[in-house]
Amino acid sequence: VRLMGVSEVVTAADAVAAAIAALRAAEEALSALPATLTAAEVAAVADEVQVFRCLLPSHEQRLLTAWQGQTTAAALGAKSWRDVLSVRWRISTGEAGRRLQDAAELAPQRALSGEPLDPVLPYTAAAQRLGLITAEHVAIIRKTMTKMPGWADASQRARLESDLVTAARGTGPKPVQDMADQRLFLLD
Repeated sequence: VRLMGVSEVVTAADAVAAAIAALRAAEEALSALPATLTAAEVAAVADEVQVFRCLLPSHEQRLLTAWQGQTTAAALGAKSWRDVLSVRWRISTGEAGRRLQDAAELAPQRALSGEPLDPVLPYTAAAQRLGLITAEHVAIIRKTMTKMPGWADASQRARLESDLVTAARGTGPKPVQDMADQRLFLLD
């Protein structure tokens, strides 16, 4: 809680509600764009929408991690977190599992002692938070990192992830997949 002026108090819940209201208002304004935009204006708006499409999962991942840290699936009446998400959000259990795995690897975590930990894939998480890479890029990078040989050290893992993220920022999924396949082949 922090004081705003003489008597106005703003809680974290109020701040979140205001942020969500602003997001909804922005979506409504975007929906009301005139049909008279030029091709260049449409392309610019579409580019910005794509950036938001890319960065929104990072918010979901942070929220899922926080939610899992505060309660259990059983407390919510489900057998697993997959079940919680699939019922609550009306998605398949496969999609729920993918989102939970993304959260586990891309959201900041907490140690058992409570201290903050970096994401498992910090370069990927940072690029996604900025809207610089797509979900397809994330899937390729995640899959590639799980295929790294067990003998690869932390610096090799970090370099490969960083290189893949750098490539993803400038190209589509196919060249990133080709690069990932080549790098894994060379490591083997």
